[in-house]
Amino acid sequence: MQELRELPARVAGVELQLVQLREEMRESFSAIRTELGGKVDGLRVELRGEMHEMRDELLAEIRLGDQATRDFMRMLFEHHQSSLKTIGEGTKKRKR
Repeated sequence: MQELRELPARVAGVELQLVQLREEMRESFSAIRTELGGKVDGLRVELRGEMHEMRDELLAEIRLGDQATRDFMRMLFEHHQSSLKTIGEGTKKRKR
């Protein structure tokens, strides 16, 4: 019977411990959230910077490739014009 009389006090003690545990966990999770939030923000800034660098490098590579293509097209065009001129000179000689 003594154990039954102590039961409400023991339950109240356990309840108090649960309330304290919940408060401690809330504070700990809040601190972890704050810490992780700062790290995530730092990573976001770092990643954004790296992405801008990559974009700039890719744009530079594309521009170089575009210029190389233009140069090659000009060379082919000039070669084609030269070939047509040579062919034209050959046909003029035959007509005479």
